[in-house]
Amino acid sequence: MIKKILVAVLLFLSLIVKVNTTDKDINILALGDSITYGYGISQDKSYSYLFYDYYKNQYQDFNFNYINKAVNGFQTSDVIKLLDTQDVKDIITSADIIFISIGSNNVLQYLNNQSIINCLSNYNETCQSTTSSLITNIDNSISSIKSDITTIITNIRKTNNKVMIVVLPYYNPYNNINLNNISFVNTKLDSYKNELNLYLKDINDSNVIVVTDLVNELESVDNLFLDVNSMNLDPHPNITGHQVIANTFINNQVLTYYFEEMVIGDDISWVILYIIGASIICISLIILLIVFTKNKNKKVL
Repeated sequence: MIKKILVAVLLFLSLIVKVNTTDKDINILALGDSITYGYGISQDKSYSYLFYDYYKNQYQDFNFNYINKAVNGFQTSDVIKLLDTQDVKDIITSADIIFISIGSNNVLQYLNNQSIINCLSNYNETCQSTTSSLITNIDNSISSIKSDITTIITNIRKTNNKVMIVVLPYYNPYNNINLNNISFVNTKLDSYKNELNLYLKDINDSNVIVVTDLVNELESVDNLFLDVNSMNLDPHPNITGHQVIANTFINNQVLTYYFEEMVIGDDISWVILYIIGASIICISLIILLIVFTKNKNKKVL
């Protein structure tokens, strides 16, 4: 009789483990611009999808869900508007981790124009005023990027105050190309990049992760972008570039600790507590049955 009870208890506990792991959702959301969208490649090759796919295969007892709401051409102000839509608010409410890249188009709208392209190939007397105007416009955009990033984080927190937010750091994709007569623009871009990344690191939110190691990974290796050259300033990562981003995130100790311990680990801890509670109940039942059986046998005697 006791053996049958023990077998029933073990089957019950195994069922609890199965139910409480396979029913757990891990929701990953991608926001921002064309870099996170996966411009120029299929979305299942984008860095956020590769991160999702890696962990989905690592933790097959969990239900991993992935949604990409990034939009080609988005600037910081566009993301602020998107966060105010009910559809995105609903997604953020249940999100466990959010990837976001934003701000590049605030700058590129001034860099990718015909006047700048012409100065790259044929420097003339008008280029000095053109580049001077370029620097002024980018200076102003850097200030708005910092202000808008703060608003974006704040608005996400209003909807979900615990979600992990991974912000793609800013990088300079033009480091390894010759910008000919306006090479000083590269120096300015490095300055802007450092200013913005320092701002991101100083965000007062323990659940905002900025993997600054990624900057060196992207800038120190050639051929990680779709078509970056002196006549086509396309900063989008190619398939290899997205793999580099994903691998850097996956191998980053801070990010993996937060994700595996705070997100996945949090769900596992609830399962453990549930099992402990169920075990206590089952053991109590066994003890009661043993006592009941003994008392019954005494009465028979």
